[in-house]
Amino acid sequence: MDLRTWRKRNGLTGAQFAELCGVAYSTLAGYENGSRRPRPKIAQRIEAATNGEVSAAELLGIVGTLAAREDPAGFAGEPSVAIPIPERLLALANEQGLDVPALIADGGIERLEQALRDSFLQRHRKAIEANRRHIDAHGTFGERMGAWRRM
Repeated sequence: MDLRTWRKRNGLTGAQFAELCGVAYSTLAGYENGSRRPRPKIAQRIEAATNGEVSAAELLGIVGTLAAREDPAGFAGEPSVAIPIPERLLALANEQGLDVPALIADGGIERLEQALRDSFLQRHRKAIEANRRHIDAHGTFGERMGAWRRM
């Protein structure tokens, strides 16, 4: 739910809600109109103040979510868990054909980021090796210009 909608639905003025969240009214107005993003701790305070109806992830611009798979051990019918995934990571993972649900289940966002790094290194392995051979043979640009020396 959007922050302004929640505030108005609950009968609070901008000044009242800003005070409740411990921010200036002008700061809250920026969050509501989308011209500003809160720091993570403030986003968490807003989420707590709204009883989770406005999520910190939404306020921070982490809009992609992935519903966890149902557990085959018999937890069918339980609500699935939504895991916020930065939109950039989700797009990159999908472009590279990675199995995002499996990676998240295996180790969370960190595992997804590592898989993206590994995929990049694998796809660009030849170019990276050629660049390393060139640097070994000729030095870096800074070394050639005398601005930097290897130790």
